[in-house]
Amino acid sequence: ADLNRTYPDHCMFHRGGFGQELLQRVLRAYGLAHPSFGYTQGMNFIAAMFLSYMPARDAFYVLTRVMDSSPWNLQSIFSDSTPMVPQLWFQFDALLKKYARRIHSHFERENVMPSMYVTKWFVTLFTRDFGFDLVVRIWDIFLHQGWKVIHRVALVLLKMHEKELLAMNMEEILYFIRDLPKRNGGLDPDVVLMAAHKIPLKTKELNDLEADWKRQNGGV
Repeated sequence: ADLNRTYPDHCMFHRGGFGQELLQRVLRAYGLAHPSFGYTQGMNFIAAMFLSYMPARDAFYVLTRVMDSSPWNLQSIFSDSTPMVPQLWFQFDALLKKYARRIHSHFERENVMPSMYVTKWFVTLFTRDFGFDLVVRIWDIFLHQGWKVIHRVALVLLKMHEKELLAMNMEEILYFIRDLPKRNGGLDPDVVLMAAHKIPLKTKELNDLEADWKRQNGGV
């Protein structure tokens, strides 16, 4: 069912196109190779992105690597218990408080929690709703550096719209963030990534926040 929802506007993945057949093969192969894990919704966008750049065999191996290995560990997002998702909320909340304090304070007043707006961004690592030209550049960096760029981009997407967000209530904020990827004709990858790299977030900071999360949750 997810095949028809995966990049329907991309020339490879039109209904019944050859890209859908390749995507089905890659996802089925991953499920067969990991019978205790299988397929979970959201993996389709990541696998399809790989297929747009490489043969199906290579896409399968790259998908396997980012799912099963550090520093990516995407199985922790897609498994039934999603152990990494609340950790990502915890990390992002701390980073928002540090790097965008006014937004963080306003969101707290409006009871807007990270779980309400960054989950879709983080679970599919921007592949679902954002423009392909931005997604593939984020992923180039993600494959090289790990999770740091994902948090940086999420922070910048909010900081770029700080003035508008500070004037909104809870409902308006959530609608605004939902539509943000396509707002004003889409996001300029150069602008987003140049701003993201100005945020002085270090991998050690993420690792320290991960350790804090685990201490607070009994080492889970």
